Amino acid sequence: MSKLCIGKVYRFDGSSLKEAFTGIGQKVYGLAGSGSKNLFAATGENGSVYRLDVVGNISTIIHVDTDTQLTSIGSFIFDNKPYIF
Repeated sequence: MSKLCIGKVYRFDGSSLKEAFTGIGQKVYGLAGSGSKNLFAATGENGSVYRLDVVGNISTIIHVDTDTQLTSIGSFIFDNKPYIF
């Protein structure tokens, strides 16, 4: 019997570890900050990138049909706009 993995992101404040987001696909392989209070998560079971905000909202911003394993992500800000790659 296989156990279903649920993607989670944790927050560490220097002394305690707390769950910040859950249900982000099955596995979270990469995280990148945008500098605009958003965190981007690359997931592996269906090739999706999620935007996570500081108040706890999760939104799918891209789904890649040709690659089901997004194992890394990066970000940068250009002209005051966040970009991910």
